[in-house]
Amino acid sequence: MERRNILILLSILISPISSDFSSDLEKVTQVYNCDPYCTFNESEITSKTIALFPKDCYAVCGILVFNENTDIEKSEIKTLFKGMTTLFGSLRFENTRFQNFDFFSVDPETHIFDFYCATCKFIMYLRNQIKFIPVGLSIVNNSKLTNIDFLENLFLSTDRLTNECTLSIENNPKLDVSDLCQDRKYKHMFELKTIGNFKDCGCRGDTITLENMESFQNCTILNGGLILSYIDTDTQLTSLSRVSLVRGDVEIQKTNFKNLSFLKNLKRILVKHGLTNEKVVLNIHDNSEMIRFGIPSLTSLYDVLDGPFIMNLENLHSEFCLTFEEVQFFLENYVSFNKIHAKFCPGAESIMIDDMERRVCQFKNMKTLAKSCIFIYGTVVIDSGDEEYVYKLESLETIFGSIVIKNTKLENLNFLEKLRFIASLEDGYVMEILSNQNLTTAYFPDLGNIISQGNRYVVLNDNPLLITDDCVIFPITYQTNVAFIGNNCENSIANGYKSETISFSMFIGTFGLWSLAMKHLV
Repeated sequence: MERRNILILLSILISPISSDFSSDLEKVTQVYNCDPYCTFNESEITSKTIALFPKDCYAVCGILVFNENTDIEKSEIKTLFKGMTTLFGSLRFENTRFQNFDFFSVDPETHIFDFYCATCKFIMYLRNQIKFIPVGLSIVNNSKLTNIDFLENLFLSTDRLTNECTLSIENNPKLDVSDLCQDRKYKHMFELKTIGNFKDCGCRGDTITLENMESFQNCTILNGGLILSYIDTDTQLTSLSRVSLVRGDVEIQKTNFKNLSFLKNLKRILVKHGLTNEKVVLNIHDNSEMIRFGIPSLTSLYDVLDGPFIMNLENLHSEFCLTFEEVQFFLENYVSFNKIHAKFCPGAESIMIDDMERRVCQFKNMKTLAKSCIFIYGTVVIDSGDEEYVYKLESLETIFGSIVIKNTKLENLNFLEKLRFIASLEDGYVMEILSNQNLTTAYFPDLGNIISQGNRYVVLNDNPLLITDDCVIFPITYQTNVAFIGNNCENSIANGYKSETISFSMFIGTFGLWSLAMKHLV
């Protein structure tokens, strides 16, 4: 202990440590429960700090920084690291003079160097946000670097929640990393970033400008998402026509695009945020000339960690509209919306589902409504005298509008048991169940997504015999989160469900699972 205190004192005298570095290192040591004797407390590797590097420790905690001040030879570093086969923390190579970094030892039995580089280890709950420690691997501005084969021996011990490790390889003018995106360890990582090297890996959709857009003409996969901002011409957009997969968030803003049809081969957008995140991941806003969505081949919008996929359609042309197919696609992919400044495109009387044309019934009243409608457009109103016609709704799955059930003698709503989706693009209540004197039960077991432009309210009022389970009349998920109002809900714990409530409860439940999982991560 006396020796350790002396080392700590020497470290303070030798090099000042930034508060950011100290904070980051503290988080690493807390998360991994590091042994102080095997923790490197210095902010860089130099001839002055190597004396303080832990001795006789196969597992070391620290943020190991190699930079322009690293004034020792590779052979010395290799000797220094000879007994270390595991690192908890971070590796940073910035402005070094090395041609390669082949100075790490491997375990004699496994032949690997264990690098615990989790991005999601230090979790704090603060106003519904998750904070992460900035760990990972960065290789930046190394003018002589030509080889990073040491990565082949790294076993990335990522956290089990994201399977990610932040990897940033940037501005190394002699380094060819073009094959890294095909490596089995790295090709599925969302956090891999290669920019400004002699040859980069893959295509970065978050670096597109008018000046470099032509260089994307052979890209089929965009890493880092897709960001298109302040573009006032569509002459070069064909350069993106081969893109079939975007990995990361999408933002399109302040353009003169009329639609997004230039992404004609885009099939999938995958993001990676998780259950506790409510970030908008497909954000299309402030495009004053945009009148259509128009991505024709899109088949999947998905958070690979099973979190919500949240879109925003905001401040577009006043005539911006969505087709029935597009809205049905959003519903079936369980997309939620922050804002949806849109209306239904006029004139359509059918919808293409699985290459089959299906009729969309236009609702006027129950008497004239066609039988066995799967899709209905309009406000479905079931009023006094309509009881004899409700059998027509037994096949109903999607309402492009809202539903009102009032003044009937119905005892139950079982004829709506197949209802799966509601999409209302007008102001008003999503669902109203009013003054049904004989109604005893109301439950929609398959309702899985509600898209609403206005307030997300369900009204249950003046149904004197109605018995519900805490006023919840369909499964409550992120996608069906609404507020229940009306005198049938006055004494219910469900009264006043709102996004903050459901979001917080989702967070608490998930946080408990995460905390349990974290105990087994290291």
